[in-house]
Amino acid sequence: MLIDTHCHLNFQAFEPDLEAVIKRAQTAGVTKIIIPGSDLTNSQKAIELAEKYAGIYAAVGIHPHHAIQIQNLEKTRQKLLHLCESALDRKVVAIGECGLDYHEYQITKYPENKITPKVKQLQKKLFKVHLQVAKKLKLPLIIHNRQAHDDILKLLNSQFSIGQFPKGVFHCFSGNQAFLRQVLERGFYVGIDANITYSHGLQGLAKKIPLERLVLETDAPFLTPQPNRSQRNEPKNVKIIVQYLAELLNVSAEKIAQTTTINARRLFKLC
Repeated sequence: MLIDTHCHLNFQAFEPDLEAVIKRAQTAGVTKIIIPGSDLTNSQKAIELAEKYAGIYAAVGIHPHHAIQIQNLEKTRQKLLHLCESALDRKVVAIGECGLDYHEYQITKYPENKITPKVKQLQKKLFKVHLQVAKKLKLPLIIHNRQAHDDILKLLNSQFSIGQFPKGVFHCFSGNQAFLRQVLERGFYVGIDANITYSHGLQGLAKKIPLERLVLETDAPFLTPQPNRSQRNEPKNVKIIVQYLAELLNVSAEKIAQTTTINARRLFKLC
């Protein structure tokens, strides 16, 4: 059994053949999938899908790139809480994805595609709201971090004491060994995606991560593994990540699958 801990089945890319995608995942041994929210609307969609399909779970959150659109942080906090508390059968298992993203994408809602000091402050304030919600509901975090290593650690350190950090995962991990060490020291898990099949830097970092702190994720429809990067990614490709990690780490595929599944079950309290 495999678990995809981060797959955007709530995105439009999967609308034409969602049930077939889920079926292909199950055939590949991926029996559980967590759908993260990236705004309030698709957080609701994630919950609806989780309530409809067995083995599907939701996370509720707002991607940092939407921070500039938030008009009222307190209302946003209340909406996040309401979404989580209204879900049936404990189908919301995490808060996220949330965090900081200082990468200047070509397509963005920000003026002139710039990450200004104002935008950074808005992202930090929104991330704090997610931390508050996670703490109140005792749910783990799915943390999005891109080019914001120092600030995200400073913010976490400012909100939590040593030994009191929340449970969570650094989704689609990126950074250097020093950052990885600090993430692990704070008790977080590390999400490995199929970009490991073409990122030499990530391949080196993966060898430094204890297996008991790894979880697997596709980030589908993004980050399709080699050699099919031009195609839409799917949760079935968790199996490819397992096979690649087994070769990279010189560990059996069965050991990778078993350990990462145990990790995901423990982190997200999955049945």
